[in-house]
Amino acid sequence: MADINVLGTRLLELKQQNETALRSAVANTASFAHTQFTNAIYQRYNFKQRDYVAERLNTGISLNNIELTISARQRLTNAIEFANSPLYRQGKQGQQVLAGYSGAYLRAKSATWRGAFSFIGKNGNLLMAYRKKGETWRDIPNQLPYGPSVAGAFGVIKDDTAPAIVDHLVKLYQQAL
Repeated sequence: MADINVLGTRLLELKQQNETALRSAVANTASFAHTQFTNAIYQRYNFKQRDYVAERLNTGISLNNIELTISARQRLTNAIEFANSPLYRQGKQGQQVLAGYSGAYLRAKSATWRGAFSFIGKNGNLLMAYRKKGETWRDIPNQLPYGPSVAGAFGVIKDDTAPAIVDHLVKLYQQAL
């Protein structure tokens, strides 16, 4: 397993040699990287469809900075990891009723999630769901996804998959010279 910092150093060396060839290689590597990460996540985890994983991975290219970014969003049920404290309101008979949670997805950017509630999932893990304004359902909906999110899976497999992508980038770079 290669260290991501070592790979970044290797790319900086390539940039110093020929910047235009590296830009072309980065642009052509984006779809390859997306496919590699999609396949790695799909093979390791029990997602039902490969398209589900592919739709939730985001690929971004910045040719000005010669940068390729791959990211994924956390699932709503994983929001409990970012929750700081529950929020309560006064109920009809004077008791305290859960009104939502406060938390922060980003450091120092606190938010209030009205209608959020926590529950125990199928695997005994603590998850979070949301009721929108006006919704009165009390049970856990069947369509609520369980298991690891694509972002969680991406965090596990990225170090193992990144060297193959950098090798592909170097190969394209050498062909462009």
